[in-house]
Amino acid sequence: MKINYNVLKIIIILVFQTITLGNQPLVAQDTISTKIKDENFWLYAGKGSTSISSDLSLGSIGVTYQNTKSIFSIRCTGNLGTDWETSPQVSFLDLGALYGRIKKGHWVNVSFSTGVSYVKGVYRGEYLGGAGHTLSYKGVPYSTFGVPLECQFYITPFFFLGIGVNVFANLNPDKSYTGFLICVKIGKVR
Repeated sequence: MKINYNVLKIIIILVFQTITLGNQPLVAQDTISTKIKDENFWLYAGKGSTSISSDLSLGSIGVTYQNTKSIFSIRCTGNLGTDWETSPQVSFLDLGALYGRIKKGHWVNVSFSTGVSYVKGVYRGEYLGGAGHTLSYKGVPYSTFGVPLECQFYITPFFFLGIGVNVFANLNPDKSYTGFLICVKIGKVR
């Protein structure tokens, strides 16, 4: 029986690697523990105000995935309006997909994102009159695509919880707006 020494060398190297490294694969630049540490995922919800309506009738929910310094978000932001003496209510609903960059400290996260969004809403058109304290306008519905911009400032006191502020804008051809949210995020945030 003839022994192939090249095959024997490969077997010895693989056995040596398995014994010394365990189940850790050999990598050139990155390690698995660093890669897992740099991947985060969280849900967030917030309440705030917009340039469309000065009351706190704005709400937002979203989900974000973070890989190293990049973040990917899907969010839904809406303002239902609470000016009950004026009809129709000024309102909008914004569904957006965003990509951005994040700078993380141990206790603080700061990020900036932009992307594309679908915006649907109603704003007031021609004044129709009113009786008493009730004013009536013609409702002008709109739906369009926009460019959302979002900047987030978060304090992360625990690895699973963040509290912060989202400052945002949506640039679109029909009704651009800005606003802010006080938010809570829950998940793997640092």
